[in-house]
Amino acid sequence: MRLVQRNQEISEEEPRYDPRMMQKVLALAGRLQREHEETMSAAEIESIGAEVGVDPAFIRRALSRISAAQPSRTAVEEQKAEFRSTVAVLAAPLLWGVLAYFCRANPGLKAFFTLIAPAPLAGLLGFFSGKARVGVLAAVEMILSLIPTVAHPEIGLAFLYSILGTPIAAILANWTASMRERSFPFTAPPENVSRPALINLLFALQGQLESQKQHRAFLSVDVVGSSEMKQTGPALAVEHSFGQYRQWVEKAIHAYDGEVHSAAGDGVMGMFSTDAAAVRAARQLHQELAHFNETRNRLPFPFHIRCGISAGEVAIDEGAPLGEIQSPVIDRAAVLQKKAEPGDILVSGEVAGAALTELGRIKPLPHPVQGEPAFSWQAARRALPKHPSENDTG
Repeated sequence: MRLVQRNQEISEEEPRYDPRMMQKVLALAGRLQREHEETMSAAEIESIGAEVGVDPAFIRRALSRISAAQPSRTAVEEQKAEFRSTVAVLAAPLLWGVLAYFCRANPGLKAFFTLIAPAPLAGLLGFFSGKARVGVLAAVEMILSLIPTVAHPEIGLAFLYSILGTPIAAILANWTASMRERSFPFTAPPENVSRPALINLLFALQGQLESQKQHRAFLSVDVVGSSEMKQTGPALAVEHSFGQYRQWVEKAIHAYDGEVHSAAGDGVMGMFSTDAAAVRAARQLHQELAHFNETRNRLPFPFHIRCGISAGEVAIDEGAPLGEIQSPVIDRAAVLQKKAEPGDILVSGEVAGAALTELGRIKPLPHPVQGEPAFSWQAARRALPKHPSENDTG
């Protein structure tokens, strides 16, 4: 089950939250506030957006929203044009059916009206409608209007014609209507837009992007010296032991209501709803490692692991694979894991409070990690079996 429940989207094309997008939106709003013109062209706004790194497609979507929310004279004219197009598209099949019926006595014309022309005509109806539903309706209407012509003199042929022709015409109309919607939509961004209206929209988008943020903790776990272990160990034992290792780590993550975000090589990234859950999972792995080596490891040398934990605000897209989540928080957990010693847990400053509560003792690192303070918890030092390469990054 997903750990999050996403807020209702303003638009299905809205960008997902990430800090860089937030910075760009705010930078664009700030630049627009310094402009003196009350109205600006779309090209001028896109040019300013390019200076701060905002994608032109993002700006076009924003301008289209303003057009839809505040219809101008152009927008009204576009609505009228759409209405006229709909009426014409729905009337054309009826006219076509009438012409075909009066030409039914001529075999050549009958074949043209009922067999040759319907397919391209269905495509044209979909394209000129500009709306998939209207185009499909017009195509179906055309097939039905031709049935009286086909039914003369064979009713069974008319039934077969309707069964085969209706889905083919509908598919063609839907395809061309979708192409029209993508390439030549009825609603286009206005040539000139109110600068204050766009600024207000950008700040509204900022609030929407902020609402997508969810607090999550990430635990990165990896095997120290795994490359050397795989090269020197028996092939069957390597396959068995590393398979058991993956199952063992994933079970520990799930035990604290976590989810496996990603797994690459021998590294596993777990995602948790709370900082404490991530710390508890890491502690359990270290506490059970000796038992794992005794009961499930078939290699002649033990597994040594290291962990990194980071937490912060990330955007979770309900329904999307967890592996698609991208955030500096995840990257920081991976970097902390790489810097950890065998048997250690490194945590970022955001997790320090939970780590101190759960682990009882942590100490600050002498140097920050990615510009942020980091803290270390070291498992109790004891005589460990010799490892093939503790310094190997695995």
